[in-house]
Amino acid sequence: MIIDPIEHICLLKKKFLESGKHKLSDSVDIDLMNLGFESCKTILEYNQCFVFVYDYFEEKQWTVKYISELEKIIKTGDGYRVLGEISFFIGKNKEKCRDYFKCAYEKGLNETGNILLAKSVIDMLGDKQWASQIYQSIINRDGESIGIAESVAVYLDDIDWSKKIYEKIAAFRCYHYDDYKKLLYSISEHIKENRWARPFFEKAVVLLKNARQYFDFINLVDFYFSDRQWCIDLLKKCESKISNADFALRYSSEIAHYTEDIMNGIHFLIDKNYTNLLDCFVLGVALEYNIKTMNYGKGIKLLEDVGFGYLKDEYQTECQYRLGSNSNYIFDIGIDRILESDLFLGEIIEQ
Repeated sequence: MIIDPIEHICLLKKKFLESGKHKLSDSVDIDLMNLGFESCKTILEYNQCFVFVYDYFEEKQWTVKYISELEKIIKTGDGYRVLGEISFFIGKNKEKCRDYFKCAYEKGLNETGNILLAKSVIDMLGDKQWASQIYQSIINRDGESIGIAESVAVYLDDIDWSKKIYEKIAAFRCYHYDDYKKLLYSISEHIKENRWARPFFEKAVVLLKNARQYFDFINLVDFYFSDRQWCIDLLKKCESKISNADFALRYSSEIAHYTEDIMNGIHFLIDKNYTNLLDCFVLGVALEYNIKTMNYGKGIKLLEDVGFGYLKDEYQTECQYRLGSNSNYIFDIGIDRILESDLFLGEIIEQ
């Protein structure tokens, strides 16, 4: 009988959960587990079987004997890395784990495999020196990469080295905005040093070619620097790139948000002859404000104060729909961004 070992293990787990068993207590259970292991053909399948048996049933002795079975099919560096992780996982045997990791390194790994190996060397052996050598070997062979910079920052906790890697990537591997976008997102997540990071962002500005790229970059600048004025300056440069209704509506929401003045969004749509979008824009603000404040009346007041009181019936219908469906619906045009600031809305409502 040919079976899928992973599916087989999942079915067994369900069986044991339903029965309340936590030990392989009888010959039927053991035979079933043997069938799962005997059907394994790949490292992934063996690994999942090991984790399942040891983690759920705590059958340490029973799982150890299957390491020899796994060794028979291993031919790659990734296989030895997995075997080292299993050895540590089920027996905390650092010496055996180190031996397998050495085999993995000697067999050769691609960049991703080496990064995973370095992480395991740190997590399981606590050997940052060896991990550093692994990272350096990747750089020597393949050059710097974002994956290495992130791993060095997160697992090796060497921010200075990570910064140097990012600097080389920016200098030699970033030619278009999409290249810089990946770099900037990585930096914003892993390096919390605004003064050091700002030149990378400033260099990326000259690579912005269209409205979509501008909006993406502005949101990233806002997230990392919280620099409202810089975002406004970028929006002014972006204005000439607006070429369709979708971007116009997005721009109106962004300019209203960063200037804290809803009227700037309205004026933009009028000046650029997108008056057909005004109702959608203002109604969207009112509806999202209603969701944020849970105050139906404030949405009505907002519509009246900006001269769009005739949208009250549509506003009421939409509010009832949302409450009835218990929906957290948000316009995908970016209207919700405006509501991150209460200042300009509060001023309008209190007028």
